[in-house]
Amino acid sequence: MFNYFVNKWRERQAKKTFKEYEFKKVSFNLAKEGPVQYAQWLHPGEFRNVVTQENVDFYKQFIKNEIL
Repeated sequence: MFNYFVNKWRERQAKKTFKEYEFKKVSFNLAKEGPVQYAQWLHPGEFRNVVTQENVDFYKQFIKNEIL
């Protein structure tokens, strides 16, 4: 029973610590927009994102034309 409380305490302490992860620049060449770059976070739980022209077109419908 004592080990249970010790392990719980250690888990709590581990959650309080922060670790910084690097990033890398990822670029995609889109048909209408041309080259697009973003910074991809290199966290082990992060998956590789792919930016497609369909994604950009979808979000464009929610953005005012003055911004574009």
